Amino acid sequence: MNTIRTGIIGVGNCASALAQGLSFYANARERTPGLITPVLGGYGVEAIEIVAAFDVTAAKAGAPLGAALAAAPNNTLCFAEPRNGDVIVQRGPTLDGIGSTRRSRSSSNSKCGTARTPRAS
Repeated sequence: MNTIRTGIIGVGNCASALAQGLSFYANARERTPGLITPVLGGYGVEAIEIVAAFDVTAAKAGAPLGAALAAAPNNTLCFAEPRNGDVIVQRGPTLDGIGSTRRSRSSSNSKCGTARTPRAS
């Protein structure tokens, strides 16, 4: 079966939800809550494969995707273990700068297998 090879630019909360959703819905063949179209153009969710990821955060660059998705400042609720979690996140170029609030963030050792409560801003 053909796959859709996908790269992620920015390993933040949206990327976390996408990677977890790909795992959660991988075997869906009919309309399911949260997934309106399980097959599009002959491709199912299981055909989407994350093959590359890039981020500017020091705690994420060089880490496996699964660990980077759970690293601070991400706070997405974990509902599924991401597939392709062993893809190594590459350091992306800092083209538009990193905001001062992001520079001071420390890394997190939390694993995606444990639910985390979102932090209040």
